[in-house]
Amino acid sequence: ASFNTGNDGATYGSQTFTILDKGQRKSITAKSYDESMGWKPTFTIDNPQSAELVKITSNAIYFYNMNKNYKNELVTEDGGSHLTLYKGMIACDDGWGGYLQVKNSSGSSHNGVVATEYKTTSQRKLKTYIKDLQFDALQSVLDLKIKEYYFKDDISKLYEMREQREEGQAPYTLKDIPKRYGFMVDDCPLPFTDEQRNGANLYGSLSVTIKGFQQYVQKTDDRLNQIEKVIIDENNSKRRTLRKSGGRTTKRCYPREKHLFGSRNRVRSRKS
Repeated sequence: ASFNTGNDGATYGSQTFTILDKGQRKSITAKSYDESMGWKPTFTIDNPQSAELVKITSNAIYFYNMNKNYKNELVTEDGGSHLTLYKGMIACDDGWGGYLQVKNSSGSSHNGVVATEYKTTSQRKLKTYIKDLQFDALQSVLDLKIKEYYFKDDISKLYEMREQREEGQAPYTLKDIPKRYGFMVDDCPLPFTDEQRNGANLYGSLSVTIKGFQQYVQKTDDRLNQIEKVIIDENNSKRRTLRKSGGRTTKRCYPREKHLFGSRNRVRSRKS
């Protein structure tokens, strides 16, 4: 069946209904069975002048830009869902236990996030069984093996750059891809990763590192306090010896202790 009103026309078949603007070739098409989408019912909006096309199915929405040759999509599947935004993807699936993932547009690898601030929920009202660390945080920090490395995806890009290099152009090297620094969760202390060793626990890593630094400061203060006590005891002993022998001690305009351990420095912690 066909319907026509000026530049607009409509056709209806056994499985397809189309409304077409004959002038600008804009169209809306509904199909009960679309072979290209796994025989799902689809609804397609086509705007050729802007090279834009939208296709809606029972489990997805696809936005195509023919000029830029890319598509954005929102897809829900049995094992997860993902939203593609130009060159990036936000995904949530069973592979990471419900964690929200940021990937490249194809979903083949994870990608970065740029933000002005990142906050981790850490209110006391959300926690229980709170107690001090039951392990040596400083030793855990010292056990970390920090390495420099390259991502395999970046190496693949380097190979592509070399293949596409024009004649006479300087060869591409490792300097043309980003070098990374960090530790491998495969063999790092458990406080810095998760039980599956899938990734680094940034908030946990920061907390353990802070605790390790606090331990280091405390141990350093204890050593300095001990050294200071030895020096003071030696000076007092020399003064007593000089007084007993009838000698005079050299008068100073300020105590040796103050000279050695200036008051402008951070106040060290002392055992009570």
